[in-house]
Amino acid sequence: MKSNYLLCYDIRDARRLAKVYRFIRGRGLHLQYSVFFCRFTWNELTQVKEVRLMDFYTAVLRKSGDYWVALCLENGLVGQGNTRDTAIEKLKEAVESFDEISKSEQYIYNEPLHIKELHEFLSLETDMLIEEAYELKKVYA
Repeated sequence: MKSNYLLCYDIRDARRLAKVYRFIRGRGLHLQYSVFFCRFTWNELTQVKEVRLMDFYTAVLRKSGDYWVALCLENGLVGQGNTRDTAIEKLKEAVESFDEISKSEQYIYNEPLHIKELHEFLSLETDMLIEEAYELKKVYA
């Protein structure tokens, strides 16, 4: 199943900029100088990452009781720790392990997080008032 992606980039290196542009131009609608609208399957998005156009994952962080939880939007993996940094480090370990296994195993489920799952993650476990904001971070793994 294909999903919609808005690819935006800001690259200073002229050689890398040309590489990214050549790779994306035939795969999406060119909206502005460095902005493309694309429809990708998860495998096609993985190919974009393998070409090193996207060398990061997107993580949403939230406090849950005494712990911080980091959720990866690209694959639904989770890291948990006493601090934000620990949660991100645990998420990095999970992503790296998952990437290694998914390269060698053929039938590994590897899809971006569904919006309903994100909503469930962001929902409070109790009726308490939200005191802290959620964070959205780039995680380089």
